[in-house]
Amino acid sequence: MTAPKPTVRDLRRTNRSTVLRTLFFDGANNRLDISQSTGLSSATVTNIVAELLAEGSIIESGSAESRGGRPRTILSINAAHGYFVGADVGENHIRIELFDLTLHQLGDTQIQAVAGLRNPQAVIDRIASGIENLITASQIQRDQVLGVGIGVPGMVDQSSAVSVFAPSIGWRNVPFQTMLVQRLPYAVFLDNGAKAMAQAEALVGAGRGIQHFATVLVGTGVGAGIITHGALYRGATNSAGE
Repeated sequence: MTAPKPTVRDLRRTNRSTVLRTLFFDGANNRLDISQSTGLSSATVTNIVAELLAEGSIIESGSAESRGGRPRTILSINAAHGYFVGADVGENHIRIELFDLTLHQLGDTQIQAVAGLRNPQAVIDRIASGIENLITASQIQRDQVLGVGIGVPGMVDQSSAVSVFAPSIGWRNVPFQTMLVQRLPYAVFLDNGAKAMAQAEALVGAGRGIQHFATVLVGTGVGAGIITHGALYRGATNSAGE
């Protein structure tokens, strides 16, 4: 079966992502250098930048001398355009952190486990309460929260409504994603904690630019996140590393 040809909309979305990722990971830059580093045409970059400026996801943050002609406008990510939350469900506590769009931490809280984390609904209630407290303390608008990423122990089956199998805390095929969506008014992303950590290291941590590495979490059990050829290796049942 041949893959469907990408549409104009697909191409536009990919180009937008390319420009945003370049500004996010490589830092503030001008239109010309973005074009040269991404391989996108100057016209494409100009059009995408105009859209991103209009919606407020990037801003003009200064200017730089050019080798001839007018100074070049410097573009950067607008930190206040949106916010996101990270939550780590550990075996003894839940840690929640709030970030702006440039990964600057605005607040964090640590919540003690409820009955050894064995009650999934109680865990969700604690996560929801912790998020609301952080948002209130940071004085941001709830509709500015772009999403919530949550790492949990055990195996996360993303093929069946994202269920979690974590014997160490007594969870067996818990439909955690569905329960979270019913409780939280935000986009929710759920994964195994070790895999989430590996992806974070690959994007913005010690593993950036490294094609093959593993991160290891040691607790009641041992879990690993494996990056190979620059991408997360999940295995046939998303259990690689467990």
